[in-house]
Amino acid sequence: MARRGKTKEEFYRTKIGIVLLCRQDGMPLRFEVVQGNTDDGVAMLSLLRAMASEPWLGGAPVVCDRALGNTSDFL
Repeated sequence: MARRGKTKEEFYRTKIGIVLLCRQDGMPLRFEVVQGNTDDGVAMLSLLRAMASEPWLGGAPVVCDRALGNTSDFL
């Protein structure tokens, strides 16, 4: 799954991505390993769509880091 992608430091490296969904206290609920060149917004939206059908999740709000992308990624 490792692919070349840009790091936060603007270098191109071979890497993987980990999409992590946590509770408000930081405990992980779900994770997914994605290719290293996957856009953050696309990866998170995919995980959120997969989680939408989980009955235990209920109507919990979603809070994302500002580095995730644009609001348009989630519409």
